[in-house]
Amino acid sequence: MVALVVGLFAAVLFEWSADHRTCFQASISAYYYTPGRPVFVSALQAIGVCLVCLRGNTDPEDVLLNVAGVAAAVVGLIPTTHIGTCMSAPVGEHDGVRDVIAGNVANNVFALLVTGAAGLVVFGALVGWRAWRRRDLPARSTVVAFASALLAEVGAVFVFYSWRDFSIAHAHTAAAFALFVCIFVVVSLNAAAHWDGRRWLRDTYVAIASGMVLAFAVVVAVALATTWQHATLVMEAVFITLFAAFWSVQTHELWSVGLRPRPTGR
Repeated sequence: MVALVVGLFAAVLFEWSADHRTCFQASISAYYYTPGRPVFVSALQAIGVCLVCLRGNTDPEDVLLNVAGVAAAVVGLIPTTHIGTCMSAPVGEHDGVRDVIAGNVANNVFALLVTGAAGLVVFGALVGWRAWRRRDLPARSTVVAFASALLAEVGAVFVFYSWRDFSIAHAHTAAAFALFVCIFVVVSLNAAAHWDGRRWLRDTYVAIASGMVLAFAVVVAVALATTWQHATLVMEAVFITLFAAFWSVQTHELWSVGLRPRPTGR
């Protein structure tokens, strides 16, 4: 995931260089409408898959990583409606958001929903087979997990196909916000896990989480006080950089053990 972040930044810088180094888009998401689109979309999909597949140290962390992974996929597949004007060459839908809705987004969302449905079918079959094999009912946590995922799938289908224009206008921003919030909480949980343990890890995770909050507060304040159009770009860049820093530190911490030992008796 750290390598994917490096690749994403490299694509943004290459596009800046190709446009005679004159300007940046207003957000990283707006690079969907530049020649950097393939890297932007594929990086987010790959990061999303990694976040879902990786096992969290605790159940809450695991759930947050799963939600963040799905949100990353949505961010990549449903573009921002702010196309921007800083690009070396126009790519894709520059006739308005209506063309995006009619084409790419409808296809992408349908594929994502079918993928989620397929996962639910496999999940349900495995749970049922395991319960039949053990001659016992599934654990309550498993039932809650399946019911929550099913509810999310049904809700997504209903919202998108009932209020498509609204969904397209706001889904990208909502998913990006959910992604950043989940990652922030995951970093905070890792800091709490070391509160009485290894100080350098605790302090590092606290510094990363604090940096996220500080960046958000400063950029929002500047954006409200001025007409600076690159506030979102800077905030995204800081969050993504801190995310890469967090994952580098956690990779170092858990390189040999994989997961932290859980408390005795759980």
